[in-house]
Amino acid sequence: ISWMQSAQTSTDWNDLWSTIAATLGVGALTGVASLLLALPVGILIARFKGRFTDLTEGAVFITHSLPGIVVALAVVYFGINLVRPLYQQLPLLVFGQVIIFLPLVVGSVRTSIEQSRVALEDVSRSLGVSRMQTVFRVTIPLALPGVMAGGALAVLGAMKELPTTLLLRPTGVETLATSIWKHSVVSDFAAVGPYAVALVVIAALPTALLSTVTVLKVVT
Repeated sequence: ISWMQSAQTSTDWNDLWSTIAATLGVGALTGVASLLLALPVGILIARFKGRFTDLTEGAVFITHSLPGIVVALAVVYFGINLVRPLYQQLPLLVFGQVIIFLPLVVGSVRTSIEQSRVALEDVSRSLGVSRMQTVFRVTIPLALPGVMAGGALAVLGAMKELPTTLLLRPTGVETLATSIWKHSVVSDFAAVGPYAVALVVIAALPTALLSTVTVLKVVT
């Protein structure tokens, strides 16, 4: 708070709002993309056992053991050499974020599906409902709290991720994490204040969602 009071005369509030918007945008896109990829992978791992499933699970979770900077540099190499028009564009930034946070989302989805009752899916199939319809009508609704928690984790992680964002962000785009870093490296802590407070407030949104989901899982 004292930093914010010191920065009241020097903070560019238009820049702060645009930075908040960029942070929310990157977080939301990463969350949605991660969920779209994590749902089929989580269902596959939870419901179908076999060598292919084990290989898929290993491929997903191997990135979880790597530092974010390593993943970011790998995506930079991929972007420069294979998809150069996308380098330092939003799609490649989201791609890099998804690689980092997909294991968290898959883990949440898988755990939630494993805890749901297979018997309910069997009843649905016995009534003539196709496997795909059963997934959308029974499996996913039963696992919805875990699915929401996974999405919230991806959003929260993407909003505060620094190495990947620094290397892959579009030119001129700043997030709250990069703005905090930019001012901190020159010891301009007064300017850091508004961005730090904004990040804490925004991060509270997915955190609150996670808390709500936890309560729902306990109740159900």
